[in-house]
Amino acid sequence: MAWRESIVLTPSERRDILDLCLTWDDLLGRESIDETRRRRVQHNSPGGHWLNVEGNRVIGYAGALAHRGTEVEMLGGQFDATLAAAIRRDRAVVRWWIRDSNPYPPHLSVVRQLDFMRAELEPFHFGTPPGLRRIDLPRDIDSWLAHNNASFANHPEQGSWTKDDLEARVQEPWFDPSAFLLWEDDRNIAASCWIKFHELAAERVGEIYVFSVDPKVQGKGWGRRMLDAGLAAITDRGVHHAVLYVDADNLAATALYESAGFTTRRRDLLLQIP
Repeated sequence: MAWRESIVLTPSERRDILDLCLTWDDLLGRESIDETRRRRVQHNSPGGHWLNVEGNRVIGYAGALAHRGTEVEMLGGQFDATLAAAIRRDRAVVRWWIRDSNPYPPHLSVVRQLDFMRAELEPFHFGTPPGLRRIDLPRDIDSWLAHNNASFANHPEQGSWTKDDLEARVQEPWFDPSAFLLWEDDRNIAASCWIKFHELAAERVGEIYVFSVDPKVQGKGWGRRMLDAGLAAITDRGVHHAVLYVDADNLAATALYESAGFTTRRRDLLLQIP
């Protein structure tokens, strides 16, 4: 067995990795690697693919993304010291995601904590108040991107989305524009709630995929109204489980989600590799 980097995946490597993802999904009861890394395998985006190979078969995978250095996630959310050393050799800054409380060397420092939250939902009627509507693509692309990037100005991933970032997700099989809600105030987007339905999972789940409130109207109740609209949209589909991710240090957002019945089920850690 040996780890090696592959710039472009062969058809057999892609097949092995995607098969491993499905196996790990079933084992863990969740997505075995983050959406962006999985999409890069599906579309064979070049660079950042690390393979653990036994004979001619891939038995392990990690995605290394360029983001303020290099951020690594290994299939299953585990840590591998051999792989970490290999990636660190020619990279100045390396960080590593740990999921599901998997063990890691105690000398590594935690630089970010991401909470996975879940709520069990009862059906309720929300209605369609003035200003609440589904996204209209492509007409709303520029205005939503401006709104999103302002709402997440200090966020490490969400605050610098481009048209390419949005359009790549719009092309995914799970995308449904009727589950992408905007709430306008005087023709400006005050808040938005983009829902991703996990229809093929063992349990149907609605994920609050992107949730945003314009900084100019924060603290005026828009967050709770938008969240209620999103949760109603989930139950309207006959789905009664909602999930989301939030940074552990975002206390205001965490308090909002807790007030709507969400509880933290898992805390993922981003480690600094010295």
